[in-house]
Amino acid sequence: MRVKLRLSPTLTVILKTKYVDFELPEGALLQDLIDYLNKKFNGSVRGEIYDANGRLIVSFLNNGCYITPYERLKDGDNITMLSPLSGG
Repeated sequence: MRVKLRLSPTLTVILKTKYVDFELPEGALLQDLIDYLNKKFNGSVRGEIYDANGRLIVSFLNNGCYITPYERLKDGDNITMLSPLSGG
């Protein structure tokens, strides 16, 4: 199945692309997509997705609705990665 991922603004700058298309097996989870993303870019995205303790620090939307890493994806899904907000 084909899934399109819109990267967070930080990863867009680092990877010099805004979207990444993935071919995933049927029944794949969001976590599988995250693993594929990390593998595709040789582990360079891990620090932008997880904190030092391995906790997810970004949020994901699937077709406009928040999802967890353990939700199943479907062919044609459009996933958006959102960066954490910070400021003062």
